[in-house]
Amino acid sequence: MPIHHATVKRAASLGVVLTEEDGIAVAHHTERNRQIENEDPQAALAFVLIAAKLALEYPQITINDDGEASTEDVEGFYVIDPEAKLEDTFAELLEALPEDELGDEEEGTGTVVVADKYKKEYQARGDANNCGDWLAQFLKRYTVTSVESGKPYFDEAGFTAMLVANGVDLTGKWADLPNSGQRNWQGRYRMNGRQKLEVPVCRAGGVIVLEDGKTTVKMPADELDELLRTKHASLKEELEIQAEEAAQTKKNANKGGKK
Repeated sequence: MPIHHATVKRAASLGVVLTEEDGIAVAHHTERNRQIENEDPQAALAFVLIAAKLALEYPQITINDDGEASTEDVEGFYVIDPEAKLEDTFAELLEALPEDELGDEEEGTGTVVVADKYKKEYQARGDANNCGDWLAQFLKRYTVTSVESGKPYFDEAGFTAMLVANGVDLTGKWADLPNSGQRNWQGRYRMNGRQKLEVPVCRAGGVIVLEDGKTTVKMPADELDELLRTKHASLKEELEIQAEEAAQTKKNANKGGKK
């Protein structure tokens, strides 16, 4: 069925190209390289947004066209409700997955159908399957190599100190994961920490790090705008209003000084 223009517009604001092919809605998230087809445009959009959110940190979890999550070893462990909130669905999906399926590291083995017209764009950026994400790349510094074993491990202390420096509220079940004794808690802790970190990073325009005392590593303007536009639209609007008000205040102050 034809897709309502308002749905197409909303999809575009979230970084998704929503089209109709032979009565089937095709939702393609260009920045996260994920595609979903469904008879219901709203469902296709909801499913591809979840798939896109998983793409960087949990690529081993794949979403099919019916909104069913699975991994290589576990089939159909979660069915997405297209009307549920994105963050709620994401958290519930990870809770539903057996802990040993999350893995200790960020790498995964998920597969994805990529439209040919997007492959050249990704190849030009250096990776035919992943366009990259500044914050995810930045946080890789907290996966370090052990001098003794030569194996990578998660620097929980450094990661936690960085969260505190950026004003992340370390309360709730997720914050106690390092002390929980659960298997593979690292992946969930990183995921939740990153989610909590996004808002202060958007407000500050970068990440405060402690390696050199206390400095802020600025996020590139285009990456910051992308993060705000696709995941924190209300915050983007709030910051734009604040910027306009600040500019107007400065303008009024300058006028007053010229009297």
